[in-house]
Amino acid sequence: MVITVMPPAPKRARMWALIAQMVRYGLSGGTAAALYAGVYWVLGARLGVWPLLANTIAWMVALISSFLLHSRWTFPDRAGAEKRSAGARFVAINVGGYLLNSMWVWLIVEQLHRDVRLPLIPILCVTPWLMFYAMRRWAFG
Repeated sequence: MVITVMPPAPKRARMWALIAQMVRYGLSGGTAAALYAGVYWVLGARLGVWPLLANTIAWMVALISSFLLHSRWTFPDRAGAEKRSAGARFVAINVGGYLLNSMWVWLIVEQLHRDVRLPLIPILCVTPWLMFYAMRRWAFG
């Protein structure tokens, strides 16, 4: 006799929906993160723009693309006034992400005097997961 431990069907459906949403978030967020990294790298490393200014410009570019991708594809289940309030929460979460990324740039480049590209490691590996949690729970949850 084989005993399988499978969650009930509704629980499995929610799990697969979450996995699909995480994949969409990864693709959308990855696109926005790559756009951010490209703009930051060109401005900061190639053109010599002050790293915190390069971070701000890159964040604004990524914010627009990220909102369009996340609101229309990753978390598409909002409409009307609910979508507008989700948009305001989305911007608030992204301001938090911007401040966190600015802290990485300030700490690594300004305080530790490391390479201008080094903050991209925590910016691309830590910040996105914190923002997914906040978006799922607060902005689009």
